[in-house]
Amino acid sequence: MNLKRKFVLHLDALLVIGFLFICSLGFNFVQLQQVKSLSQSHSRLESKVLVHELNLSSQKAYIEQLKKKYQAEDSISQIKDE
Repeated sequence: MNLKRKFVLHLDALLVIGFLFICSLGFNFVQLQQVKSLSQSHSRLESKVLVHELNLSSQKAYIEQLKKKYQAEDSISQIKDE
């Protein structure tokens, strides 16, 4: 007995497989573009956060400097008033 199995690939199945493959490539391309866009947005936001943190720390240091200055002036004026 000769039991040879014959593999048949129908044209409609081949078209569906090709269509699904092309759709998956397109979907991967769209996702890649979204990832690039989100990565750039994330980088810009991180740099803005860094700039704002530096500005905030600078402003806090300046406020502390002014507090010390005015406290020193107040103590000098209190000594003169006495």
